[in-house]
Amino acid sequence: MECSRSIELNLVFFFIFLCCPPDNKDRLFTSSFFHFSDKPGEHDFNILRTLVLADGPILRARHAGRPTRDFLFVDPVIDGRSLLKIRNVNNFSGVLGVFNCQGSGGWSLKGDANATVSSTIAISGQVSPMDVVFIEGVASENWTSDCAVFASKSENFLNINLMVAHVVITASLSQLSKKGSLNLSLCTLQCEIYDISPIRDFYHKVQFAPLGLIGIYNSGGAIEDLNGSDDSLDVK
Repeated sequence: MECSRSIELNLVFFFIFLCCPPDNKDRLFTSSFFHFSDKPGEHDFNILRTLVLADGPILRARHAGRPTRDFLFVDPVIDGRSLLKIRNVNNFSGVLGVFNCQGSGGWSLKGDANATVSSTIAISGQVSPMDVVFIEGVASENWTSDCAVFASKSENFLNINLMVAHVVITASLSQLSKKGSLNLSLCTLQCEIYDISPIRDFYHKVQFAPLGLIGIYNSGGAIEDLNGSDDSLDVK
């Protein structure tokens, strides 16, 4: 799926692409700009602060976001039961986005462009570090096989009628084994972003997992380098 160059590596914008009205979908396909406001002069700076750093750049992951393997052959828009899970990796962590897009649109080629589902539908699912393909590749040899999982849940992420984004974020921190999982439940147009950081053991003295800039989506993308010695840890 070809999205705008300005958003193709930004996991969060994939949700906006699926849930925005048809005219704005066209803008994304043609690499036009997408605006986070319903009219000029009424920008929602709360969402901008979660996406953009103070000096302008965004925290990009390594690749374009891709669906997880367990959601390759489901319809996250109109089947009434499936979530959408998108995964990516940073230099030292993984990132996983889970979105409830049910009722946000339809597929015109299938003749169901006007198909709708209940706007209050809640869908349950699970997330695991194993959802992030190649998570082992960003973990070092001193990985304990456990991960720190920082979850950021967005309430009422996008009002598709007013085209206004509102952000109310709740957060939690968990420790999971590589094959462990967390349960979640999302109502329509809610999303949850998981920063998954492998826990590293340094000289059998300290176990450490870098999380990055908390409060910004894909917080692990802020980490450029990580080095440890027997008496110090250096994070850039």
